[in-house]
Amino acid sequence: MQTRTCGWLAAVSFALLAGCATDATPPPRAEVARAELAITQAERADAPQYAPVALNEARNQMRQARSAMDAERYAEARRLAEQAQANAQLALAEAEAGRAEKLAGENLKNVETLREELRREQQISRGLEPGVEGRQ
Repeated sequence: MQTRTCGWLAAVSFALLAGCATDATPPPRAEVARAELAITQAERADAPQYAPVALNEARNQMRQARSAMDAERYAEARRLAEQAQANAQLALAEAEAGRAEKLAGENLKNVETLREELRREQQISRGLEPGVEGRQ
């Protein structure tokens, strides 16, 4: 009877150890989907032009996350997907800032052109030749 109890305890212990050894973390499908969406949004916002480093880092982390998913290392896959999403969001922010800076530069150039045209018109209306400053 004691042998039977020891055998049963050994079987239960083995089952518990086997259960602890497996990764009970569910596959991070939602995290992977969010990361992929963030990368797509960054790509559409011109991140390849304005934020290539952050975008490439996000893409690399996404590849690693997919590899970890395939190997059923779900905790690692989740961490990598979350990092990929964060880097993609950074790339998106950098791309938006780059586009805003470019637009501001273009607007400033347009304002300077308008000022120059206004100066010329004022000189013409005063009877001066364009490019010649009047005496004050």
